[in-house]
Amino acid sequence: MSQKEEKIEFPDFDGIIMHCKTLMSLKFPEYKNSWKEKDYEFQIQSLQLDNEFWQKRLKEEVKEFLEAKTVEQARKELADIINVCAMIYEKCVWHPDPNWRYG
Repeated sequence: MSQKEEKIEFPDFDGIIMHCKTLMSLKFPEYKNSWKEKDYEFQIQSLQLDNEFWQKRLKEEVKEFLEAKTVEQARKELADIINVCAMIYEKCVWHPDPNWRYG
């Protein structure tokens, strides 16, 4: 007798992404594409370090989520967290140290 193979189940990413995009669209008139101006850098050799900006922004979104009192508020804040994480993901750059012999 063969066991039924368990299949991986994913969250409703399409629905979540649509909600995230809707929130970004609503905020666009105020913020435009300003998120594209700041990279999140690794092996920093540059003077334009913006990691603090992104970390502060993400912490603020998490704080707002933890303070949510309704499912609607929580979902909105979670979508904001996802949006900030997606922005950071998109903006992650790696600058190898030119002085490192093996990099």
